[in-house]
Amino acid sequence: PRFVFQMFLLPTIYLVTSLAYKISPCLCKRGWCKCCAKRAALFTRESTRTRLFEVLFLATYAFYTSISTTIFRVFKCRHIQGKWYLEAQFQVECFEGSWWGYAGFASLGILAYVIGIPFALFYVLRRNRRYLFEEECPPREMHKHALVKRRFGAIYDAYSPKAYYFDLVDMLRRLLLTGGLIVLGERSNSQILLGALVCVCWLCCVLAYQPYRAKWDNILSTMLS
Repeated sequence: PRFVFQMFLLPTIYLVTSLAYKISPCLCKRGWCKCCAKRAALFTRESTRTRLFEVLFLATYAFYTSISTTIFRVFKCRHIQGKWYLEAQFQVECFEGSWWGYAGFASLGILAYVIGIPFALFYVLRRNRRYLFEEECPPREMHKHALVKRRFGAIYDAYSPKAYYFDLVDMLRRLLLTGGLIVLGERSNSQILLGALVCVCWLCCVLAYQPYRAKWDNILSTMLS
């Protein structure tokens, strides 16, 4: 049940948020915004679109690791007395009956969530690469920079131009420290080794690239890593 719930969680959030985005201008036109004159003055199509992206990115980042971990648990089975059972729910026998349906659904989840979300975010950033930072944006296209920053600034704004994609690398790190360790097994010594290796590699990346724009952000990230 948890697996099915989490698989439909993000699409439900996306759908409800998109409906709110579509409906809100209609409600405002019919006078629903008149209860607060200050709020109505700030309400524009662009402001609602900016808030739409903020909510979608917040939901994606909040649930990405949890959903990915739940998907990986579908493939985590334990061998007991000649049969394989699902560790998350021992009533389910792996490689038999209903498990194949869940496994197929989880495989789609890997494509859509585990791989699809980082790829989609990277594609969006790469496509708008020249408009991400003020110092790199052509003077005549500063309005595009302002638009891109309002919509996607939460992903890249804290990082330097050379490391605009570093938040996606951090998503990969968190994924390896959760889903990757689950696949290896909770009693495996290699789990400890992989966890330590991922953390050391991340520390080396932070030290080598100094990805944040602010010096103290780099220092703090290094200390925490």
